[in-house]
Amino acid sequence: MFCVDKLSVGYHKEEQTILLLNEVDVILKPGELICLLGSNGCGKSTLLKTLAGLHPPLNGSNESINSLHQSNNLALVLTEKIVSTSATVWDLISTARYPHLNWRITFQEKDLQAIQFAIARVGLNNIQDRFIHEISDGQLQLTLIARALAQETSFIFLDEPTAHLDLNNRMDVMLLLRSLAHQFGKTILVSTHELDLALQLADRLWVVYNQKIENGLPEDLVLSGLLDQAFPRKGFDLKTGEMKYEPTKNIHIELKGEGYRYLWTKNALQRTGYTITEFSPRFSIIISDDKWLIGDNSFTTLHSILHFIEQEIIRS
Repeated sequence: MFCVDKLSVGYHKEEQTILLLNEVDVILKPGELICLLGSNGCGKSTLLKTLAGLHPPLNGSNESINSLHQSNNLALVLTEKIVSTSATVWDLISTARYPHLNWRITFQEKDLQAIQFAIARVGLNNIQDRFIHEISDGQLQLTLIARALAQETSFIFLDEPTAHLDLNNRMDVMLLLRSLAHQFGKTILVSTHELDLALQLADRLWVVYNQKIENGLPEDLVLSGLLDQAFPRKGFDLKTGEMKYEPTKNIHIELKGEGYRYLWTKNALQRTGYTITEFSPRFSIIISDDKWLIGDNSFTTLHSILHFIEQEIIRS
């Protein structure tokens, strides 16, 4: 367990002190995935670097930070670009073992096993022999995560690890980090802008708001209204998980159905500008297993959402 007390984070610029976070009190527990959320420039990256001992704190928790840094028990993944013309993916991941080696830098069997486990766990078997300059930004990000895993530390800090990844890989990475925390008892702190994934997967949220860190369960922070205050322009309703659409058509539609077909039909109609209501005397849509019944007095059978939206069967 790692405790932070009265930690103030920022930097000195000429004769000024720029305060980003003031008197932070947090605890990092084993077996938790913690997501650090906040707007651009609020101090997330600076906080990670401060906790890792790479950036001096303005005040507080010097002793505990130094203890964590000196124990070689922390792996850190930052956003800096790595440029190499001669190192392979395997070479880069293998550098994680250097703290465990003697001055001859000779890999033992346990080192090779740790490297191969990390490569397999992150899914890089098919590119481990490729040069760093030959892989994509997303593959490089996965390589850095594998390097952190191969280091075999109790703490892993990552600064926006999903920034360069596609949708599938973003989910895979977050699920991987959650699995590492839960299966191996690691403490994983992730700075991210992926609010939706953090709400679904994080064990705890740290939310930067008004130069403080508010921390708690995702559900508690939703219900308290804090996330609505911290992210007023997030674009979706935290209480329902639905996107917020402004109606552009003066048409109310009664929608009847259930399951995922109902949810996606509702989303399409609201996105197109219609208002969904519990009762409409003019327009009603009934969703069945493979079709939509739509109409006012008489019903027309259609087989796609696109059909009745593009053909403007619903008219004002």
